[in-house]
Amino acid sequence: MSLRAVRGQERAAFRFDTRIYLCGCKDHREEDGECVGVFVGLNPGSADVLNPSDVGKWAEFEPDQTLKLVRKCFVEAAGEDVRQHAYVQVWNLFYARGPKSQTARRLAGAFPELRRCCSEKTVRPKLVWYAWSGNEAFWTERERKERKDEFRGLGPDACFYIGNSTGAARAIIGKPGVQSFVGHPRRKRGVETAIGNAIRLLLNPANPRIA
Repeated sequence: MSLRAVRGQERAAFRFDTRIYLCGCKDHREEDGECVGVFVGLNPGSADVLNPSDVGKWAEFEPDQTLKLVRKCFVEAAGEDVRQHAYVQVWNLFYARGPKSQTARRLAGAFPELRRCCSEKTVRPKLVWYAWSGNEAFWTERERKERKDEFRGLGPDACFYIGNSTGAARAIIGKPGVQSFVGHPRRKRGVETAIGNAIRLLLNPANPRIA
């Protein structure tokens, strides 16, 4: 997995252009590969570059539990046939890094404008997985609406999210509405099966190859 970590004023830490590579290769150049899907979360968690000297550079990092789960779901959906350097792009409503949303909001508040990942303008995903559930109260209503509207406006029809259901996780095909509950993948039983089935169905119903 690779990312570009940036630190700014007031000790704010941001994580941009995070990619979850699906193949077993260890050497990934920034210009390599094809984006097969996008995961849209609330804000980056604890994952950071392995070497502090790599801050601001394209570098490898140690994934947190959420990113590991995302990779597992895509890899299992594809079976053994994953193309070299195929990856899932990670986007966030807010890019201030922190395992606790309130900490990230406090750091992000040092900046007058919302920061966006440059890849939001260049990547055209085949599939979008919406997963921005979290403690959204630490961002303003205007900020939340602005960013959610941007991501709901993404082009592909192949998209899904985890709905608000009791018991096992349920993947809902389509874009979340304004009032929709959008669940976090780590908080539901059976989430890997539900997500794997959704990915297979949306990317290629006849052939689960991620290509």
